Amino acid sequence: MTTAVPGNDSYADITEQMFREFASEHSLSVIADTVRRCRTDLRASRRGPGLESLERLVRQRLSATVRPRRVSVANPCPRGR
Repeated sequence: MTTAVPGNDSYADITEQMFREFASEHSLSVIADTVRRCRTDLRASRRGPGLESLERLVRQRLSATVRPRRVSVANPCPRGR
């Protein structure tokens, strides 16, 4: 039997939301690690890790590390003849 830990559902919800938004750019493990690091960073602040501020910080960090997509040159635009 698993006992629920208060507050963990909210962090899981943020991880799930961020995965829905960033799944095409980041793996679930990268997203979960980013949520954990942001939560730790915010704990050092006076107010502690509010869920809104945590979500905002995670989104900023994930957006900042999005890699540009490669453009395929295997099928260049055909030239008119």
